[in-house]
Amino acid sequence: MNAMNDKFMKILILTVICSCCFASAAKATGQFAERIIIGQDTLGMLSCPINADTVLRRKVSQRIERAGMVTGLWRKYIGTWRLEAGLLYLEKLETWDGDLVDIRGIFDAYRENGRIAARWFSGDIRVVRGECVYYKHMGFNRHYEHETIYTLRRGRVVSSEEKHNSLREGSNEESWVTLQMLFNGNGMEWEGDSSLSVKLWPGLDGTVDRIKVTSFYRFLKPGQDSVPVWERKYKEKNRRYGHRHPYTREVMACVQLMTDWEVLVLDGKIQPHVFKVTWRKGIPRPEYMNWQLKLWLCPDSLDMDGCGYRVKDVSLLQADPRLMTRLRPCLKGAFALKHPRGYRARWQIADGQLWLTGIRNARTGEMIPLSVLAPGNNGEPIEASWYTGKFKIGLGGVVDDGNYRYDAECCDMECEVVQGRVKRLNRDL
Repeated sequence: MNAMNDKFMKILILTVICSCCFASAAKATGQFAERIIIGQDTLGMLSCPINADTVLRRKVSQRIERAGMVTGLWRKYIGTWRLEAGLLYLEKLETWDGDLVDIRGIFDAYRENGRIAARWFSGDIRVVRGECVYYKHMGFNRHYEHETIYTLRRGRVVSSEEKHNSLREGSNEESWVTLQMLFNGNGMEWEGDSSLSVKLWPGLDGTVDRIKVTSFYRFLKPGQDSVPVWERKYKEKNRRYGHRHPYTREVMACVQLMTDWEVLVLDGKIQPHVFKVTWRKGIPRPEYMNWQLKLWLCPDSLDMDGCGYRVKDVSLLQADPRLMTRLRPCLKGAFALKHPRGYRARWQIADGQLWLTGIRNARTGEMIPLSVLAPGNNGEPIEASWYTGKFKIGLGGVVDDGNYRYDAECCDMECEVVQGRVKRLNRDL
C-alpha cells in the first residue's frame, strides 16, 4: 500500500511540475512594451512600474479583469507614461483594443496637481529607440539600437546610462544544424555521456575570433543500474577543453567553414553564439535528429525508372562522417538558411543498387567533383555501400537549375537499403 502511495505521489509531483512548466512557457511570450513620452518623442519602455507595488498591481488587475487578453499582453493593459522635469508620471492605461481603463480610485494617493506621479516606484526603467537588433520571444527580452536606463528613486530620476547596440547580419542562421552535421568524432576518445557546449565569438567582420568548448555529463554512481529522473542520484562532471584538445580542434575546423557569422554587439560587447554537439558512447558520429532535417528546404533528389524524386527527412551522405570530412573543404561559405548542409546531392537507384551521381555547392550551384569523395573514380557514380537504413522518397525532385518540382498527389515510397543494396521498395505507402 505504501509503495502504491509513493508511486502515486511521484506521478502527482511530475504532473504538477509539467503543469507549472507549461504555464511558465505560455507566459514567456514576447510582451508589448509600455509607452513613454519624453519631450516631443513617444518611445517604447521595456519596464512595468505598476508591478513594483503589489497593491496597485492587484487593483489594476481587478479593474480590467473582464478585458480581452492576447498572449503578447498578459498584463492586459498598455500604460502611457511621461518623463518630465526628472519625474515619472502615469498618463493613462489602455486595453489591447484601445479602450481607456478607468483608473479612478486606484492612484489617488499619488496625485500631485491633478497628475499621477509614480512615487511608489524605485528602480530602473529601460527606454528604447531605433531598430530592434535582438529579439527573443519571452517577456521584454529584446534590445534596440539605442537604450537609456533611468534609475529612479520614489519616481524621480537620480541617474541615467546610455547603451548602444548593433547587429551585423550573417548567413549562418542554422549554424547549430551545420556544426552537428560537420563534426566528425571518429577516432576520438569518448569522455562520457555528454553534449559538447560551444561558445563562439565572431570578429566584427563576421569571421571566427575565438571559441570555448566545454562538456557537462552525468553518470551513475557505483552499484547503480538506473535511477529515476526525480531522484537526481548521479555523479556530475564539467570540463573545459583547451585549444589543442581534439574536440576543440574539430569544432574550430568546422566553424571556420562558416565564414559569415552574425555579429551582435550589446553595450560594446560582442555576444557569443551558443550551440551544442551531441556525443554518445558507441556512436561514431554525433546523434542527428530527423526532425531537424525537415527544416531543410533543399532535400536531395533521386532518379529511378526515369522519374525524379526527393529524398525525405534524411541525409544519405552524412551516414558516413568520413565522406563529410572529405567534402567539407569544398563547402566553405556555402551554408545559409535554406542550405544549412551547404550541398545538394543527387542519387540514383539502378539495378537494385543506390548510387551517388552528383553533388553541388548549395550556394553557387557549381558541381563538386565526385573524386573529392572517392579519389580515382574519374567522375563515375559512387556506390553508396556505406549506407544502411530506411528512407522515404516522394515524387518530384530537384532539376539541374536548382528549382523544385513536386507532385502533391503522389504517395511516398519507402526504401530499405543494406550496404548500398536496395532490399525492399514499398510503393504502396
